[in-house]
Amino acid sequence: MTKVVIDEVEYDTDDFTEEQNNMVAELQYNANMQRQLTYQLSTLKTVGEILASRVKQSLTENEDVTEEAA
Repeated sequence: MTKVVIDEVEYDTDDFTEEQNNMVAELQYNANMQRQLTYQLSTLKTVGEILASRVKQSLTENEDVTEEAA
């Protein structure tokens, strides 16, 4: 006996038709994909910030070396 909650209303999936169960499975898949994509986007943003910081640091270090040579 599996329960599913939609808009704060609990339903027993044993009473669902095959089509309704398929829709619930699709909803679960959709929610899982959203979580995965949110994680991937967060990770990409973090990596982008790290790379930008490294580039900035590298440029700053190059400026220091150039000023010392002058």
